[in-house]
Amino acid sequence: MRFLATQAEDVQTMLAAIGVRSVDALFEDIPEELRLKAPLDLPDPCSELELEQELSAITRTNRALGSGRPSFLGAGIYNHFIPAFVGTLAGRGEFLTAYTPYQAEASQGTLQAMFEYQTMISEISGLPIANASLYDGPTSVMEGCVLAHNVGRRMRFLVSEGLHPETLEVLETLFRFTRLELERMPLGPDGRTVLPAEVGADIAAVVVQSPNFFGCLEDVEAAGAAAHSAGAHLVVSADPLTLSLIEAPGKQGADIVVGEAQVFGNGLSFGGPHLGYMACGPKFLRRLPGRLVGQTTDKDGKRAFTLTLQTREQHIRREKATSNICTNQGLIALRAAIYLAGLGKQNFQKLGRLCLKSAHYLARELEQHTLLRRRYAETPFFREVCFDSPVPVAQLNRALDAAGLEGGLALSRFWPDDSGGWLLATTDRIRRQDIDLLVQTVKEVEGCCR
Repeated sequence: MRFLATQAEDVQTMLAAIGVRSVDALFEDIPEELRLKAPLDLPDPCSELELEQELSAITRTNRALGSGRPSFLGAGIYNHFIPAFVGTLAGRGEFLTAYTPYQAEASQGTLQAMFEYQTMISEISGLPIANASLYDGPTSVMEGCVLAHNVGRRMRFLVSEGLHPETLEVLETLFRFTRLELERMPLGPDGRTVLPAEVGADIAAVVVQSPNFFGCLEDVEAAGAAAHSAGAHLVVSADPLTLSLIEAPGKQGADIVVGEAQVFGNGLSFGGPHLGYMACGPKFLRRLPGRLVGQTTDKDGKRAFTLTLQTREQHIRREKATSNICTNQGLIALRAAIYLAGLGKQNFQKLGRLCLKSAHYLARELEQHTLLRRRYAETPFFREVCFDSPVPVAQLNRALDAAGLEGGLALSRFWPDDSGGWLLATTDRIRRQDIDLLVQTVKEVEGCCR
């Protein structure tokens, strides 16, 4: 195809047609400080060999996480062991090259995999309908809010401060360009959301995360009761691994359950791609974003699968679309389905207990042998635990790095005044000796600071 450069008069004609005064005006929504005001500072061109050598040198500065370098860094993304069969099966050509399965007769394998994934998410979340799938955890919370609005047509949301700070940023970005309004609910001294005495009649949904960003388990039943008393919905963002041990949110009153399912067979991947999941009840069915796969029978009476209850145009009609989720994370959802099928129910629960016990051992050892204290000492927690440290967290993380460990998240990243806040997480890759090494390293740092 030939490329024909756009002429200046063509640009002016297009701008006039859409009612915009200049090309720069198209980018006014991007903050001024983020806009490029000079040419990119790029080096001179080089040969392919020189480029390969330079990139190889850069790659050698990376440190791969795995069994050899335990990581206590969590905050929403977790370094779990992924069995070899997950990559082997997901990498088969039939899956790897599959496009959107609109032609059911040619896509039965992909459709069945999506159906199995939906079924697993439905069972885990405690709600009868799940889609396949969404982009990631933060955007799944956003889609949950939009879904609640589309069904109830109310405009305001009560959102917990216990959501991941980056999820809150996603919601605020969405709401800034719509008529939707966000009101934050603070956390109490116990690290849980302080629910209002009364939920207003204009509230579309109450939104909580459990476990929340600090690892504290929220009172989902109380949040559901508060929302439903005003005819609002309850949206719960949940780490799906916790649901191996805890009552499913759908059984506790949640109307929409969303979250990040990276923990199911997907790596850290430098921050993505990851996997947002969503489950809901029947009244949301016609407004559900993403794909929905149904089971039926073919003309011979054999089991068959097809995309159902949604037309392709539902996803591509811009402002008239139910959602603009279109090319979704199908391959990432496939990995999750393979991982869960290989794990099975008993090992799923075993994995949850392992992470729970490991986190509690970590909390107990640090409190008994160091000056660190758990921030929300009376509140149940899972996997993630928040500490207050008298020593700067950056200093602790540097010492752990020298000892061959990745430390936790310094809360000052999101709250600059919180210099002593430290968020640590455990996974199945964390062994008892790793925790013992962390505790010993913290003791040594504290000893040097006295």
